[in-house]
Amino acid sequence: MQISEREQAFFTSSTKLLCVFSVLTILSCHSYDSSRSDSHSDISVPSDLRLVIGEGGGFTGEWNGFTVDSSGSVFTWRGTRAEENSQRVSKLKATQFRELWNSIADGHFFEIDSSGTGNMTQFMTVSANGKVHRVSWAKSSAMASDLTPVQRIYSTCRGIITRDR
Repeated sequence: MQISEREQAFFTSSTKLLCVFSVLTILSCHSYDSSRSDSHSDISVPSDLRLVIGEGGGFTGEWNGFTVDSSGSVFTWRGTRAEENSQRVSKLKATQFRELWNSIADGHFFEIDSSGTGNMTQFMTVSANGKVHRVSWAKSSAMASDLTPVQRIYSTCRGIITRDR
């Protein structure tokens, strides 16, 4: 079977066009992938996100902190245990709620393992994607640059929660 010059030219140009299209597709995928950061900021907020942060102990044995529920409602509480005497105080804006989740996800909170205590203890409990993770540690008076990863997450979350109150 013989192919005419015209058919050969058609197949050659079609092959070239296919090659160019394939290369552009591969490059665009690579470009998209390399432009993405390691940040979790493109991950949507889990529908079951719930955060409880607080601190307490000491000679009074009193605890205080905040709870953020899955709707973004913020509750403050104070008592002899977490979430006692809870009162709704505000609601986070959607951007703040995403910022809160991003700080938890980007900080790899679910990978942190700590159950320390001290005279004054701080803690965080996060529920998300069907998982519940609690971390506690002795409250530190260290400068912000000397804080551990979990203390930075705690500080960031507390700042987001209290920013517009």
